[in-house]
Amino acid sequence: MRWFSSMVLLAIAGPAAANPIPPLMLHARAHGSSLELVFRNAGTSRITIPINSAGYDDRLSVRLTRSGAPPLELTFREPSDKPNTRTMTLAPRGSYTETIDVVSGALRGNVDPPPPGDYEVTAFWDDRRGSSRLEDAADTKLSIPAAVEQPCTSKPAASGLELLARQATPEGTVEIGLHNVSSGSICVAARLEGAGVQSDWLTIELADALGKPLRTVGFVAARRATAKVTVELPPGATTWGRWDLVAWTRGSSPLPHGVVSAIARYDSARETTVFHGALTARFTVNLR
Repeated sequence: MRWFSSMVLLAIAGPAAANPIPPLMLHARAHGSSLELVFRNAGTSRITIPINSAGYDDRLSVRLTRSGAPPLELTFREPSDKPNTRTMTLAPRGSYTETIDVVSGALRGNVDPPPPGDYEVTAFWDDRRGSSRLEDAADTKLSIPAAVEQPCTSKPAASGLELLARQATPEGTVEIGLHNVSSGSICVAARLEGAGVQSDWLTIELADALGKPLRTVGFVAARRATAKVTVELPPGATTWGRWDLVAWTRGSSPLPHGVVSAIARYDSARETTVFHGALTARFTVNLR
């Protein structure tokens, strides 16, 4: 693990500042695809800060940069099905720790998730309220590991994964990811290969704008011989699969045009040698 350089956020009071904000210190460390942020009140008065409420009220941003690629600017939003309006009050010398995953956080901010690689990270906290000003930045390094296709070496797990989902192309191809948010390696059943790519574990439920169910898309077809592809996920790694919704519904009634809501479900509860559990992810698809 690598610790961020500590960042001290000093209150700069304007001419009419009656209640200057006391110093707030932010320390952080990186592990897998996560940033662990420790907010510490270094002053003598209480401080109240938003905790992942609509992106920390736009106070927190993170920039990821790596050689040969444009920087990624991240903000952090709560999932639409899990609204969060928490605040945290820090007593003098008190602290609070918040962990942020940059892969799933990027998706919620409508940014492409960072691929595996080594990144320079700048975390920036900017709080400007009236005549008070509280801001600073800190730098560190983050290494996001790659998924490895291989026979399983880790013990079967029943938790520690997050299901990620997004639209990949305007024509209706979606990407579904199994993302390791735990502190240990997890082996997963990623897909079946044979006459094309299939899945015994994934379905996607589609509904119209009013929530009326349209259909459930499965990814099982006629098969002769197939091989189960397993993937080892180190902490922070993601294995992605692409699925063409139009192709998988060809031969039945066509999919509607426009925005539809979708629920991806991954269910491997019957598996015994890989991750066994049920995961869901909500997203939208714009079918053209």
